[in-house]
Amino acid sequence: MTLNVKRKTVQLILTPLRNTLEQALVDELIESNPFDSIRLNKILARDQLQSDFEADPFDVDEIEAILGACDREQEHNAFKFAFCTGMRPSEYIAHEWPNINFVMHNLKVSSAFVDGKTKMSAKTKAGLRTIDLRQGAFDALKAQQVHTKTAGHLVFLNPGTGQQWAGDKPIRERWGRILLLAGVRYRNPYQTRHTYASNLLMLGANPLYVATQLGHVDTTLVFKTYGRWIAAGLDQDKRQRLLRLYSRTHSAGLQEFPNFG
Repeated sequence: MTLNVKRKTVQLILTPLRNTLEQALVDELIESNPFDSIRLNKILARDQLQSDFEADPFDVDEIEAILGACDREQEHNAFKFAFCTGMRPSEYIAHEWPNINFVMHNLKVSSAFVDGKTKMSAKTKAGLRTIDLRQGAFDALKAQQVHTKTAGHLVFLNPGTGQQWAGDKPIRERWGRILLLAGVRYRNPYQTRHTYASNLLMLGANPLYVATQLGHVDTTLVFKTYGRWIAAGLDQDKRQRLLRLYSRTHSAGLQEFPNFG
């Protein structure tokens, strides 16, 4: 039997077995985890390695509707933070207060929560990056302080349990309900990352700068994924509303975006 599915689906199918073998290794029932030597890039067909996922960002009307539909302040803070940092869900649910520098107005991405574990690593070295704080993220963090600043290291917790988010699934469940309430066409939570990138580019940010903020080693993926938004226009009302979310909070970045008017 042959499964004609993409790499991501193969990874999801194999995750339970991978975790079982990892536990067996911890319990010293086996000497090594055979998954450590498996490289999907070498065994899957080329068309399976290619993703059919496309950037489908939210516009400012949708962002405002989504945030307005959040009935839990902590979820409002988390999703606003996601829209304004470009961090992946696995990164922001593992994010810790000590990695935020309110003096320098930036934060460091140093870990991700994947397959039930916090990993102090990234897909690439560039993924361990420093992100400049923007007004929306700054406001979200300030509002979040009263909820988790003294509760431990983690910035964002599942408000329904008071514990760390267990992964992407519970986030997707809450996200789906919020988008339904907001009357916004469904796209998954990862699209907040694409929204961040496309909005910076539409406001006039340098593509190389956007690449570093996303954790890319160069501009190749930026041009490939977001090229259509680099030259996209914004009417003045939408531009001002985006600036309220995406303006840098550090004085050194106040003149970041060119004035097209």
